[in-house]
Amino acid sequence: MIDLKGYAILVTRPEPQARGMAALVTAANGVPIVQSGIRIVPAADDEPSLKLLSRLSEYQAAVFTSPNAIMAALDRVRRPDWPANMTLCAVGDGTRNALLQRGFARVMAPEEGEGAMALAPHLEPVLKSGDSVLMIAAPGGRTELGEHLNGRDIKVDWCFPYRREPAPLDPAAARRMKGQWGRLIVTATSRAILEAIVAMDEKLKTRPLIVPSQRLREDARGLGFAIVAVSRKAKSESMLEAATRFID
Repeated sequence: MIDLKGYAILVTRPEPQARGMAALVTAANGVPIVQSGIRIVPAADDEPSLKLLSRLSEYQAAVFTSPNAIMAALDRVRRPDWPANMTLCAVGDGTRNALLQRGFARVMAPEEGEGAMALAPHLEPVLKSGDSVLMIAAPGGRTELGEHLNGRDIKVDWCFPYRREPAPLDPAAARRMKGQWGRLIVTATSRAILEAIVAMDEKLKTRPLIVPSQRLREDARGLGFAIVAVSRKAKSESMLEAATRFID
């Protein structure tokens, strides 16, 4: 059982995921400080890539890059309207679970690792040259999997049903961070959130940081974070388990 021993965890996930992680911090005898790094904004109706959602039958597979991608896409196309023969893919456990909770019975996800590129060994065997894949993401995300599939003569289109914006700093959260500074552990699950943390307070780069992948660890190092640990998975439980490495 995870025991945070009263340490404070800076929860930077966007809502509503932040609330779930905060509850886990409290249950683990920790102090949650919720300050989302980004907020999720639905795409405007005139976003050109939304037209791809009306052509789902043209795609052999769809890759969802986050639970937010699922919510935004299914707000526009109901679950029964997704082709039954389409291979649905998730980049990690949290995204897969979100699809299962929405009623999809079969979801492909990496057996090991996190992130879109971890899908490649599982997705390639079910595709052939000339097939099409729909990537459902926010603008500005990583494109490695799409480029990888393009190199194997698989057509990749990008649909952006939402965008990410920096979340405003909550003065109450800022005061709580200051009050818990010596026992504060920071968490981040994306490059965008890392950049938002730096914009919030440069001094946060001196606090221990938990990220869910080696790729994000490299990003964090590049941004100047001094102490970075990598969790086994992106799910909140794994992040908190990794945080115990910094607890006396």
